[in-house]
Amino acid sequence: MAPADMTIAPASLPAATGGTRRQWLRFVLPLLALSVLIGVIGTVGYRYLGDEIRRETHRTLAVIAEQKRQHIEDWLQKARVDAELYFSGHSQLETLFGQWLEGGRRDAAVLGRMQGLMEEAIRARGWEGVAVIDADGEQAFVVGDADSRAHGAHIRDVLREPRVLLVDLYLNERGEARYGVLAPIGQPGAAPRGVAYLTWRAGETLFPMVEAWPVPTRSAETYLVRKDGAGVRFLTPLRHQKDAALVLTLPLSDTGVPAARAARGESGILAGGRDYRGVPVLAYAAAVRGTPWLMLAEIDEREAYAGIRTMTWAMALVMGLGLLLVYSAGYLLWRRDLQRQELLALQARQAAEARFRVMFEQAPLGVVLLDSCSGRITEVNQRFADVVGRRPAELVGLSPLSFTHPDDVDETTGQLARLSAGEIAGYRLNKRYLRPDGSVVWVSLSFAPVKVANEQAPRHLGMVEDITARKEMEEKLRVSEARHRQLADEAAAANAAKSEFLAHMSHEIRTPMNAVLGLAQVLAREPLSGSQRDMVERIRSAGQSLLAILNDVLDLSKIEAGQLRIEPRAFDLAALLASLDSLMGQAAHSKGLVLRVQMPSPPLGPLLGDGLRLEQVLFNLVGNAIKFTERGEVALRVRVLESDAEGVRLRFEVRDTGIGIAPEVLGHLFAPFIQADAGIGRRFGGTGLGLSICKRLVELMGGTIGVDSQPGIGSTFWFELPLQRAAEGEAPAAGGARPAAPGPR
Repeated sequence: MAPADMTIAPASLPAATGGTRRQWLRFVLPLLALSVLIGVIGTVGYRYLGDEIRRETHRTLAVIAEQKRQHIEDWLQKARVDAELYFSGHSQLETLFGQWLEGGRRDAAVLGRMQGLMEEAIRARGWEGVAVIDADGEQAFVVGDADSRAHGAHIRDVLREPRVLLVDLYLNERGEARYGVLAPIGQPGAAPRGVAYLTWRAGETLFPMVEAWPVPTRSAETYLVRKDGAGVRFLTPLRHQKDAALVLTLPLSDTGVPAARAARGESGILAGGRDYRGVPVLAYAAAVRGTPWLMLAEIDEREAYAGIRTMTWAMALVMGLGLLLVYSAGYLLWRRDLQRQELLALQARQAAEARFRVMFEQAPLGVVLLDSCSGRITEVNQRFADVVGRRPAELVGLSPLSFTHPDDVDETTGQLARLSAGEIAGYRLNKRYLRPDGSVVWVSLSFAPVKVANEQAPRHLGMVEDITARKEMEEKLRVSEARHRQLADEAAAANAAKSEFLAHMSHEIRTPMNAVLGLAQVLAREPLSGSQRDMVERIRSAGQSLLAILNDVLDLSKIEAGQLRIEPRAFDLAALLASLDSLMGQAAHSKGLVLRVQMPSPPLGPLLGDGLRLEQVLFNLVGNAIKFTERGEVALRVRVLESDAEGVRLRFEVRDTGIGIAPEVLGHLFAPFIQADAGIGRRFGGTGLGLSICKRLVELMGGTIGVDSQPGIGSTFWFELPLQRAAEGEAPAAGGARPAAPGPR
């Protein structure tokens, strides 16, 4: 509180009598004592107030410097974050840049679109210019004033270790101060496609922040410096010296200059120094985090301590008033400092609340706060209200259980109880909410406790994501899979029934067909006329063809029913090929064709495999080649692909100079009942089962089969088989070919 006013009224001087003298002495002594007291108080007050003025000046200087430093750091951080978010999350720019690079940097349309994007970004974000550099460090293009060629080392650093990097203040070719940042272009975690270099005009952004002083002053100024080799360089304009920005440099050895002291590591209040003019100044130094810059706030000592000189003259004139001034000044200083602190605290709290409110309202997920005691909603964002189909005001005061699906209430209640009891740190579950219109919405919900300032009990913070579409898709997928399994089972059952029917019918038909063939052979031994013998031969030939078809149907049905087994036995490949050459050579010769059989050299010796099935495949492929070749030759070639002590891998190739196969038919040539052309069956005969049986037999023996063909030139059917070497002393079985007429089967 302020001291009470004290007034002393002057008294009339009485006559010089003893009583009067005593009254005067009584007056003078207290006056002298009061004068001494006032003098003592004034002296103490002078010293105290002088020190307080110095401290307040120091505090004011520190606050101004720290506010400016913080303002610069915030601005730079915002610029870094803005650059990082724009260039790491801008999929359109990244895609266009990738297209432009992959196109050899010659696509002018893509380049124009990228430049258009950068021009829009410059206008929207206040950049001076943008330069885009590729992953090789080459400048791709520039929009505005942003020449990156002087920053190659920094660009390589960003390419090697992706991050946003500040480019220090510099003078461009026109002598204008610039600064900027380098930001990687690309998705976080991936190698950058390139680097973007953004620039700002220092004279329009940074310098005004540094130069402004919050109160009128004759000499005070703030500026930035940085250590530059053995000197300290002034980076921003100076109040008392023109054109000094990025030009003026003073030696670090000059211990009287605050800038040099700051560059050597001193910080805080720097008293007793002289500035670049040689004038005594009071300074405050602070480093700007994330930069090589040092912030200095200076004021001439004459101006800084002008209050002390004024106070000295005032107290010399009116000592009594000095006491009041001391207390008044102290009180005012205290109140001003208190108000400033309260204002800063209020501004910080308002800024924090504003940031939280923006994040809360604009969060992509639904956010809800519950009172941990009552379990009722205290606050929600718009996204949560949209998910549950209500207005935010309707939800405040409600319990989420009131619109939870009845089947999910027990689980939700149990989890909330455990969370409130501190048994778990949080929980996550999928549940259903009921909207006012009766519709059900599926959500992925997670809850965790949060501490709110000035509240004893924590609240429960919930994050909600609408997963209704995903649940509906999962249900459709489940139904589709069930239907697919049902259809597959039905198809398998139908296929098994078909195979069983074909096998049964083949047996039933083959028995009388063998009788027909036998009787035809008996009849052929009888004396017959030429026409009769020709008819008997036709009966025998047709019967053999039909029997071959029945055998194919029976083999295919056995394969599909899983009843056909591969029986590995020792066999002689050379004997098998010789038998095939002997039998099929006659058929080829009868058509005027040449059959060439090329055996592997040196001979392989006895092999272990199903020689009968191998022979069946070869007879079928060679027979087809003969059937579909009008002139030229048919060649069977056997090559060794791999060989060791355990076994060999062989490649069999049947090449013809026949009609060839169209490319569109090759993909399904090995399917049952498929021929290369509908007219083939009418021209050459056959059922189209032979190749399908060959494919199944080769696969059962562990091999692969394929075909290469050109219409009008010929075809090459090939298959590869792994075969084991037969044990020593194991006699090879005789390879007997089926003496059936070759035909397209």
